Amino acid sequence: MIKITDSINVYQSERNLVNSTIIRANEDIIVVDTQQSPEDIQHLNSLVKQKGVDYIINTHYHSDHCYGNPVLISDKTKVIGYVDGINTLLRERNMLRSKRTVEKKKLKVVSPTITFDDNYSLSQYNIEIMHTPGHSPDSSVVLLKDKRILIAGDTVLNGPGITLPYYYWDNPHSLLESLTKIKELSIETIIPGHGQPVGIGFLELGITYLENSISQAEYLLSIDRKIDLESFINELKIDSVLPNIKESDLWVPKMHELNLQRLFMLLKAER
Repeated sequence: MIKITDSINVYQSERNLVNSTIIRANEDIIVVDTQQSPEDIQHLNSLVKQKGVDYIINTHYHSDHCYGNPVLISDKTKVIGYVDGINTLLRERNMLRSKRTVEKKKLKVVSPTITFDDNYSLSQYNIEIMHTPGHSPDSSVVLLKDKRILIAGDTVLNGPGITLPYYYWDNPHSLLESLTKIKELSIETIIPGHGQPVGIGFLELGITYLENSISQAEYLLSIDRKIDLESFINELKIDSVLPNIKESDLWVPKMHELNLQRLFMLLKAER
């Protein structure tokens, strides 16, 4: 458990450092993201089941952030998520299980009872939910305005070492725009989707990474339209995009390579 304030705590899984935020607002309980593994879901549920959860907010529908929904809900629980969020989970499941197609009706998750396509307010708690695509098409953040706290989901990541913005499931241009928008908010603490809370200055490295990746990739394709993916990745090693940073500095080095695969595909499609 990570204590943020007397009324806000984060349960973090040991594996992959997945964060679920528990907000106690007067007599109500709001949970943002609900874990993936049965052990973590049960542990999270044990923290809130006595009073029951009034709202579940899913920052996005990747399995590590929403699989606990069916366990945590009760008759009073409302689930809030982006309008097309379930399609994110369907895409993830079908990409990871390529030999067996998954149908939407067979997804093991509770669909939102409240959906939004831009922003959504829980005004009684002074909470604003904002759509911030880039990590995934449905990615959103939760702003606790009076606390100056942002629960960012995977729009912001902070594992041990250097953690890169991860856009393999969506688009680097959208993620850059989302991080720039977050940077302009009046906030002091960001609770990332994975890892320890950070301050607003943490966003600078991620913004630089995205800007450099996009500009260098566009230049590379402008001088060599026939470049293949392997050469593209070799030309854009992490120390090219972020000088003085080595691959060994990264939390998950594979993230950079997967990002480049996505960027290559997007730029090729534009030409």
